[in-house]
Amino acid sequence: MGKGVLARQNLALLRYARAAGMLVTWNLLTGFPGDKREDYDSTLALIPLIRHLPPPMWVSRAVLSRFSSYANKPDAYGITGLRPPRSYAWIFPSHADLESLASQYDGDFACAHNSYPELQVALEQAHREWREGWKVGAPAPALHLTPGNEGYYTLLDTRGLEGTAMFQLLDEEQARAVLIGGPLERQRLASWAIERKLAVALDGWCAPLATTDVETWRRWEARTPEEVQNALATPV
Repeated sequence: MGKGVLARQNLALLRYARAAGMLVTWNLLTGFPGDKREDYDSTLALIPLIRHLPPPMWVSRAVLSRFSSYANKPDAYGITGLRPPRSYAWIFPSHADLESLASQYDGDFACAHNSYPELQVALEQAHREWREGWKVGAPAPALHLTPGNEGYYTLLDTRGLEGTAMFQLLDEEQARAVLIGGPLERQRLASWAIERKLAVALDGWCAPLATTDVETWRRWEARTPEEVQNALATPV
């Protein structure tokens, strides 16, 4: 979409919002020009891992909006036949300049969403299950890190994923891997965290999935690289 935001940054926003108790209203968009089946497969694989984060309100089709990159540079996205929707002709008089009035457009482009309609069905089912876990009056799923004594942390995991434990005791380095993450090539425990469904590989990063309280998060992110290395090297 050309918004300048990476997937791992969107994921971080949801994690911060959960920790701060902020309400986030967002939609899961589909039907992008040039999207691939593997884009949907990876999203379907990710959703169970992030059931502890605020779910989207809807699964919605992406639109071609005025002033968006799609409307300004349609050729760059393989979009042809950009035109106002037919519904505009039902609303405005015949002499109206619909091109000037339109805030959204129809267009022709290839995308996996059109080629594989079963993907929409699968996403809507995953979305229903995600929202079901966040029903009012029931505790939402959690993947939450709590600091303990002597440099150890307790990780509570109630996502109910196969092969995961409800409680884990983590040391400093493991806690950093599930909370802070970093570039895959620089994160020594990336494989450990990903295999245990505590992080995912996104945009070349080990993107962590856990949340913690705001103060603990602030302390971790305020640490300099030297302080982190000293903490990891200090025996407990």
